Amino acid sequence: MNNTTKLIIPELNVTAAEVEEQMTNELISLILGIPIFIENSLAIFILSKCQKLMYQVKYLSLNLCLADCLTGLMLVVPRAVFEYVFFCKFKKYFNLVAIISSILTATAINVDRSMSIYLNMRYTQIITKRLVRNSCLATWIISLPLTYAVFWTPEGHFGIECTSRPQYTRQAPNLTARIILQTTFVCNIFLFAYMMRFARKIKPAIQDNVHHSQSETTKMLKKILAVSGCLFVFVSPVLIMRDVETYFPLSSIVQRIRSVTEFLVISKSFINPLLYIWTFYEVKYQIKTILFFWSPKRLEKFDQRRKQHFSSFEISTVQKRSEVMS
Repeated sequence: MNNTTKLIIPELNVTAAEVEEQMTNELISLILGIPIFIENSLAIFILSKCQKLMYQVKYLSLNLCLADCLTGLMLVVPRAVFEYVFFCKFKKYFNLVAIISSILTATAINVDRSMSIYLNMRYTQIITKRLVRNSCLATWIISLPLTYAVFWTPEGHFGIECTSRPQYTRQAPNLTARIILQTTFVCNIFLFAYMMRFARKIKPAIQDNVHHSQSETTKMLKKILAVSGCLFVFVSPVLIMRDVETYFPLSSIVQRIRSVTEFLVISKSFINPLLYIWTFYEVKYQIKTILFFWSPKRLEKFDQRRKQHFSSFEISTVQKRSEVMS
């Protein structure tokens, strides 16, 4: 049994119970990772085809899907691959980099959409392509040192943690990383509260002059509230558990709760496209063109509706601009 155990997991002194637990974790990771990877890969493909999306929305959405797609990929790839290649359990590093980048990108999306409402016609002048691209790049650059600081340990070479179950300590790098992540989360809470207050001010919803439906501002507010609420529900438990675990690292109850909170954070990568990406009109149009490629009449009808939708949006934008100028 011991020889078989060592063949499965290249560690010393591994019990059969630990082997069974690790195999169960790998199976769960595979079940979660496949739909996350497929959904976000499809979202990246469709977003790349969208020509009518604002570049701010398109770039940030692509970055969010890329981070979530990498999260799914890290779940699918067996942990043993990283152990054989790097001789260290590096999988948690790659996984956390993607998760932190996803959280930072979701925060950037909330800030961007809030700025589009707050700045109004000055939005495109201030939020430029260069600024958006640099913001997307910054999410990955910031996530790298944060991940290193989260797992930093004085016992490892260069502070690198190579165990499968790292113990979260109260060392300066660990505390700094947690403070930064918690500050990001608090900013989202304040943004969520501000948007709730703004939504109450414009209630009842402004009616669109063309379609007599909810205005773009109202729709955007709902998306911001949905994404902010998702961050609050799925991210806050794991941040709280990181602090609890520093005081009760060996508690079995804490370990189980920790597993649940990690499941919630990973589930967010599947929910993000459902809340934000698939709600865009242009994305829905691209999906319809893929599903009904065999029907030229339907494609023509979809194209006519699309032109009508965006022409109406441009008219309402011109009206808002004239109101601001007057």
